[in-house]
Amino acid sequence: MVPVESQAQINTTAFLEEVDRRYQPERVLMEYNGMWPIQLLRDLKMPKHWGLYQAIDVIDASTFEMYRANMQSMVIDMVTEADMVFGFERAEIDGHDFEQIEAAFAEAKATKGVPFAIVMKTVKGKGVSYMENQAGWHGKAPNDEEYEIAMKELRLSWQKWRRCKMAM
Repeated sequence: MVPVESQAQINTTAFLEEVDRRYQPERVLMEYNGMWPIQLLRDLKMPKHWGLYQAIDVIDASTFEMYRANMQSMVIDMVTEADMVFGFERAEIDGHDFEQIEAAFAEAKATKGVPFAIVMKTVKGKGVSYMENQAGWHGKAPNDEEYEIAMKELRLSWQKWRRCKMAM
């Protein structure tokens, strides 16, 4: 994983050529920061032998309404400009189900010639009793005590999931 810290960094030939030289990737997956202008992707200066193979959009259905309400003009611009408006394939899944997530990405990989959208239906704060479905926790960090409670609940949830998987 190579983090991109600024908009200027991604829009230089040198940056992606260095990624290519250092890692010699067979495939590059970019997680795009949706707060940056979509024009950044259009103007991307890729190494000459790179090409855009497929666009996969992952959308968190639980937060889309919040973005639409609070940042309507930005969301409208992104959706208007997106390839996903017409001519894309999609999978709608439970964003908390690891098997569905894995299957959706496998389906996206197998889909050729068109963009692919994965719409994940999620619950904010899933698995943490005091955070679940509480919009006030979106973007807010817990204090030390709240963090310990959350981690305990998530560990129990993970252990339960693993036991179920092993029993199958």
